[in-house]
Amino acid sequence: MSNSFNTRRTTFMLSVISLCVLVFPIQAFAAGGIKPDLKVNASPQLIYATETTQTTYVVKSGDTLYRIAAKYGVTVQQIVAANNISNPNLIFPGQVLKISGSAAPATTAPSGTGTASAGGTYTVKSGDTLTKIARAYGVTVQQIVAANNIANPNLIRVGQVLKIPGATGSTGTTGSTGSTGSTGSTGSGGTVATYNTRVPDSVAVNLKYTRYSIPYDYVLISVSGANIRSAPSTSGSVIGKAGYNTKVKVVAMVKGQYLSSYGTDQWYEVIWTNGARGYILSSLARYRTFQFEKMLASLTALKNEVDSTTTAYISNYKNANGAAPYYNGGTQDPYGVQRYQSAPAYSSASTGASFRYIADGTLLTVLGESGTFYKIRTMNFSGEYYVPKKYVSLSNSIATLSKVIVVDRNNQNEGVFELINGGWNLVSYSYATTGANTKYKMPTPLGYYMTIQRVSQFQYLDDITGAIAGYAPYGIRFTGGSYIHGVPVGLNAPMQEYSGTIGTVPLSHKCVRNYTSHAKFLYDWMELGKTAVIVIE
Repeated sequence: MSNSFNTRRTTFMLSVISLCVLVFPIQAFAAGGIKPDLKVNASPQLIYATETTQTTYVVKSGDTLYRIAAKYGVTVQQIVAANNISNPNLIFPGQVLKISGSAAPATTAPSGTGTASAGGTYTVKSGDTLTKIARAYGVTVQQIVAANNIANPNLIRVGQVLKIPGATGSTGTTGSTGSTGSTGSTGSGGTVATYNTRVPDSVAVNLKYTRYSIPYDYVLISVSGANIRSAPSTSGSVIGKAGYNTKVKVVAMVKGQYLSSYGTDQWYEVIWTNGARGYILSSLARYRTFQFEKMLASLTALKNEVDSTTTAYISNYKNANGAAPYYNGGTQDPYGVQRYQSAPAYSSASTGASFRYIADGTLLTVLGESGTFYKIRTMNFSGEYYVPKKYVSLSNSIATLSKVIVVDRNNQNEGVFELINGGWNLVSYSYATTGANTKYKMPTPLGYYMTIQRVSQFQYLDDITGAIAGYAPYGIRFTGGSYIHGVPVGLNAPMQEYSGTIGTVPLSHKCVRNYTSHAKFLYDWMELGKTAVIVIE
C-alpha cells in the first residue's frame, strides 16, 4: 500500500514495509552488545598492570572498545583518539590498537599476592594503583587519600600499608573493572560487583527534561512478582514485590543464599521505592545501565568527522529517487541491508562495479565527484564508495553538529546531548523501546543517521489487514520509515503519555518509542541540519 499525506491531521500514513525496511548485520559492528562482565572466578585473582605510557593490542573476534578499555584501565575516548578511529562501533579482528597512557596488557597473579589485615589495611605491591585498590574495596580514591594523608595520589610505594576506611579486609585483592563498577569474588556474603555509573567528567549534566526520575543503573524484572527481601536469602523478610518489566535501581551484586532451583547464589542489591535497601535473586532480573562513556565516544567521533568536511546523507525514502539495482538478483546484500529505501554504493565510479546497499538517512562525508557519482565514506562501515548523485542529499546537511540523540539497543535507553559553549551537555536521558526481530518487525539499525524530518504525528497500519490502526505522536524520522516518537495509540484515541513497555524489550516496527512527553521534548528541541541520531549497542 502506498503512503499518503493527510493535510487535515498533518500526519503521515506509513505502510508496514516503510516502517521495516532494512537491518544492519550485528556482526558488522564489532563493538555491539556491550555488557559488563559479571562472571566471577572461583579463586579470587589479582589483575594488575605495569604502568607504561603506551602499548599495543591486537583485536580478537568478539572484542569491543569498551572491554579493551576496561582491560587496560583507560577510556574508550583515549583509544579512539590514539588510533584515529572514526567509528567506535567498528573494529576488526587483527587490527592493532595503540593503547596510550595505559597499563601494559593485564596479567594475572595468584590470589593472595597482596595482603590485607582484618583491621582494614592493605599492603601495596608492584602494579597497584589507588584506583584499583579503591574499586576492590568499594570505596573512593578520595577516601583512601584522606585516611592516609597522601599528598600525591599518583605516588604510592611497594610495601606501603594503607588504611582502608570502612573495609572489612576480607580479600586484599583487586578485580578487573569496567566503567560501571568493580568485579571480583569476595566469598560468601561478599560483594561481587558494584554499580556506580557516572556521566563522564567532560560532559556537563544540564537536564532540560526531568519528568521521570531514572537511575543510571537498574535491573529489569524478568518474572512476575519478584520478591524483594531484606537480606540476600529466602529467610529475609519480603519488603516489596516487583512486577514484570519493573525497573529498580541497583547498587551492587552480592553473594548470598545458594538456590539450587536457580543455580546461583548471586543477588542484586537494590533500592526499593521507599528508599529501603533490598535484594532480588539475580536470575529474576536483568542488569541495565546508561552507557554514557560509549555514547560520548560515538558522538565525539561523529563531531570529528563532520567538522571541516562536506556532510550529506542518503535520500531514498519510499524509493523516491528510484529503486536500487538488484543484488545478484536479490533484494538484500551480504550485509543484510535491504534494497528498498537504499542506494547502491559502488566500489568504483561505474554502475558495472561491485556494490553494496546503503540505507536511507545514512550520514555521509562527501570526498569528491566523478561524473554522475559522489565519492563518499560513512561511519556505518569502512571503505570509500561511489553513490549516484540522485541518491545523495545536501539539503539541511549538517555543517555544525550541536545536537545528538544516542539510542542504546542493548539497554533499551537513550541519552540526549547538546553542544553548549564548546562543551557537550547531557540534556536528557530516558528509557526507550527499539525494533523487534519478528515476522512483521525489524531491529532498529545500528549506525549514524540524519534527522531528516519531523511530523506532529503519523499513522501506522495493522500488520495483518493493512488497515489504518492508529497514530504515533511527535515523530522524528531518521532512516527509511523509522521514527523516534511517542506512545502509539488507536486511530481516534487521545494521546497517551505512558506505557509500561517503554525501555523493556524490543517491540516496535524498527522505530524508537519514547514516553510521549519526552518525544515532545525531542520534537521541540531538535534542529534540522544540526541534529543526528546514533544507534549503538
